[in-house]
Amino acid sequence: MVMKSLFTPVCGLLLCALVLDGCQKVRFPYPHPTGCQITGLKGEILGEDSVMISYNGKGNPISMTRTRVGTGAPNYFFRYDKRDRLTDIIGAYSDNATFETWHHYEYNDGNYSYLPRTDSVYLFGIIGNGPLPDSVFFGVRASDFTFDIYGRIIKVIETDVRPYPAVYTDLYYYNPQGNLVATSLTGTGGVDSVTYTSYDTHTNPHRMHPIWQLIDRDYSINNRQAAVAYNSFGLPTIIGGKGSSGIFLGYYFSGELEIDYTCGAERF
Repeated sequence: MVMKSLFTPVCGLLLCALVLDGCQKVRFPYPHPTGCQITGLKGEILGEDSVMISYNGKGNPISMTRTRVGTGAPNYFFRYDKRDRLTDIIGAYSDNATFETWHHYEYNDGNYSYLPRTDSVYLFGIIGNGPLPDSVFFGVRASDFTFDIYGRIIKVIETDVRPYPAVYTDLYYYNPQGNLVATSLTGTGGVDSVTYTSYDTHTNPHRMHPIWQLIDRDYSINNRQAAVAYNSFGLPTIIGGKGSSGIFLGYYFSGELEIDYTCGAERF
């Protein structure tokens, strides 16, 4: 059994035929299919918690701040380069001096790509004044991405540098409707696979911005399970339910999760 997690799948011949050819290529910034932005989350994990999401003038997220900050529940701050490409996501504690997770993204500058080539992840350390962590107390992982022609992740090679060296290969398979149907993870302990068979017909809120797609590695057109409620734009406003748990935009929740949006002048 393979087990791994950060900020956070054997596939037979049938899966090799599951190739999408009818979805629009993703570019930064991804055009909002509904003109909406995700502005807040409210859920419960060891007590009620909420997250406020802020954006810059170009529509890129700059922070996700929460009411209950602690281990497993940091604030997130986003950094960009001069081309408005995401370079860092820092999961900081309330003192803004120490971090739990730090993602650092690099690109192939030769072709001016807006899709990251690598993601270096650091666990627990001091933020400091530099472009990278001042010090790292625990783990380091390096991830190499492969994208398809539609800008979706199809392969990730993840190398745990420390504390326990290991290499994993993640594969992602999509159907002609543009939804993820299977993932496979190959590591030192063997192979794990997961299949997804149920999707609704509504817009996946990860499509509001490519950074949300990257964080959760969720590029599907629709939602894996029907939501409890939707707004007039067809976006889920309540997901999950009694006895369920999950992760949304790096936010761990149990039970129901409320999602707030701003759509033009309207707030939901």
